[in-house]
Amino acid sequence: MFKNWPSWLKLMVVLSASALVVAYFFRLMTPNQSPPSTIISSNFDGSETTFSNVQYVGTIGTIPEKLGVAAVNYSTIDTTEKERQLSELFNLQPNPEVEGYWVGNEYFMTSTDTVIPAYLITNNEVLIEETEFSLQRAVEIGSAYAEQITGQKLDFITNSEIYYYANAPEFMPASQTSAHLIELQFGYILNNYSLLPEIEQAPPVTIYLDANYKLSRLLYAGYQIEVISQNMQKTIPISQAIENIERDRGAIITRNYEGFTPLSLRKIESAVFNNYFIEYRVDPTTNTAVPYYRFTGELTTDEEQVFDAEVITPAIQTDFGI
Repeated sequence: MFKNWPSWLKLMVVLSASALVVAYFFRLMTPNQSPPSTIISSNFDGSETTFSNVQYVGTIGTIPEKLGVAAVNYSTIDTTEKERQLSELFNLQPNPEVEGYWVGNEYFMTSTDTVIPAYLITNNEVLIEETEFSLQRAVEIGSAYAEQITGQKLDFITNSEIYYYANAPEFMPASQTSAHLIELQFGYILNNYSLLPEIEQAPPVTIYLDANYKLSRLLYAGYQIEVISQNMQKTIPISQAIENIERDRGAIITRNYEGFTPLSLRKIESAVFNNYFIEYRVDPTTNTAVPYYRFTGELTTDEEQVFDAEVITPAIQTDFGI
């Protein structure tokens, strides 16, 4: 089907797909400016922030008394070998006119040359049917795709929200009972919590299935994590984590800013958080996985710019050893 499209339409598809994968993995392309450290203190763009007037106004659930600090083996994939495998799996051929772009009768693939190699695989056809999705069936099929892509048995990330969408390319939110697409994430779990590298938001595999439970789109971040050992540490309460952010022990990992003036993350005059998660993050320079609180809420800068953001800070005391 794709090979019969006019040239201008092929170009538009390539540009839109490339833009999506670049945006999705933008944080991977931004080098960390700070010195190597087990504790993440730099924001997603390499800057650092001074926080004031930080508060948490949400509910507090059950928090484990102790969480492990783990020694891990962290690595990124061999891109040449992985591209060969993906090309065979989806019957793709490299496009000699566009670098980082492969085409096939059923799928096409784009890549980004980033710190963590990233790939976007997309079905050439868009299914317009909707269905009431069975989550169990979707997870079983998605898990098989994830294992094919990575060569590993990845965990379904149960603490992430399940998203349903109306038909692509708009990806408008929809309900489970009448959706065209379902989004599922598969990755690494440590002590029942997600395990991610540094400030990355996505696990290795994010899968979109259509109403026939066929692969519509797949985002793949090429990294691998193996846990070697861990040392249990006492978990700090939410109140102390909030105090630590005020002591500038926090890092902004995402922000949603719709203003017209440039946004500076240098100084936050107010932070009001209404929700939190616990997750592990790996420092690739030390191969250490540390548990973090990830707070979501509203930040206000010293220039009175208001925006939604996510901020992480360690969930344990930081004077630990492996």
